[in-house]
Formats: sequence, C-alpha cells, structure tokens
Amino acid sequence: LSVPDAERFTVGSINGFLQKVLPIVSRIHSSISKDIVLRKLAQHLRTKVDFLYDELRNIKSFAVKTPKGSMNNQVSQKYNFDFEDYFWCNILIHPSAYADIRDLLAKKSFIVREKQVYKSVEDFYNSSSDFPDIQLNDLDVEEELKEKYKVLSLYLESVANESWEQEDLVAEQKNLFDRILKGYKKREGERIQRALSDAETNSDKESMVSLLEDYKKILSL
Repeated sequence: LSVPDAERFTVGSINGFLQKVLPIVSRIHSSISKDIVLRKLAQHLRTKVDFLYDELRNIKSFAVKTPKGSMNNQVSQKYNFDFEDYFWCNILIHPSAYADIRDLLAKKSFIVREKQVYKSVEDFYNSSSDFPDIQLNDLDVEEELKEKYKVLSLYLESVANESWEQEDLVAEQKNLFDRILKGYKKREGERIQRALSDAETNSDKESMVSLLEDYKKILSL
C-alpha cells in the first residue's frame, strides 16, 4: 500500500479494508512483529497506531488455514527474548562490532546460553574474509531459532540509530555482554546457594568447601 493509494481511501473504505486486514494481523503471535505491521499500516493510512490497536481489539480473529507442518505452525509460539538474543541479533545487524568484543567473549564464553549460535558466528568469522556480509542464513542453527532471530532482527533494524559510530556499536555490545554476565552470575549464584543448603542439610562438608570455592569464582567474574 503506497501513500497515493492511501490518499484515495474514504472513511468507509478504510473500515472495509481494516475489516479484511486486521483479522490476519491478529494471527501474528509475536507482539513485536504485530507492532511493526500496525505502525506501517498507520503510516500509510495516515492515522494513529492507537486507533488500529483499538480496532484490532474489536475484531474477532479467525483461523487462517495453513498446511499441516508448515512454518507458520512450527513457529506459532510467542517468543521470549533476553539480553543474549539482543546481543547476537545486534551482531547480525552490525557484524563489524564483533571483532572488537571477540577477545572479551572468548575469555568468558562459558556464560553464553546459545552456544550453537556462538560457535556458528565464530566459525563464520574464522572462515570468511568478508565477515561484515554475514547473514542470518549463514548461521548453522536450527530453523526455529533462525525464525526467532529474524523477528528480533527486523525489530532492531526498525529502531536502529543510524547515526551511531563504530565505538557506539561496540559500547552497546559490551553493555549487552555485561547484562548477559550479570544474568549468568545471578543464575549460577542461586544454583550454588541451593546446592550449599542441601550439602549443609546432609552434613556434606567436602561438597560445601567445593561449592564455596565455586561461589567465590562466580563473584569474581
């Protein structure tokens, strides 16, 4: 839908158009993807996105039939993104920032949850002379994860600050890395504390000593 097309709409024809389109939009499971679609529609129709959200709530969604086993069915769950997802998707959008944080990541790669993604990015970096051209499809990961990152990358590209210099990109990646590390320390700290409680209950002094050493290492990261 182009701007000239939108200018030809009347109030009645806009309502008719939305009656057909919004039930389809309501079937988008990712709230991020849904928001992107609604904002683009609002821009073309020259209306407020809040209006489209109100209309969306008033329209009953209907079942869009898809072939059994299709991608739409396979990735129908709602995605939950964390700081590591943002970290990797930022690298896919701005791969030049990877070289500047690569050494930092290598020293503490054990904190990474998506080890498959890390290995795939690292393998591509080692094998390609033109690393900035890395694409999502270059990653050797399962299709469901690619689909998840495709949604997040689309969102990040839509809100990207185009005026950022290289040092801004690197600083953002380091900030995300710090948040990943913070999350790892929290999870591991809680796990060790639970294990310490069990060891104390069982009077297992050897395990307690070992766990305390592990806890000190976590705190020192």
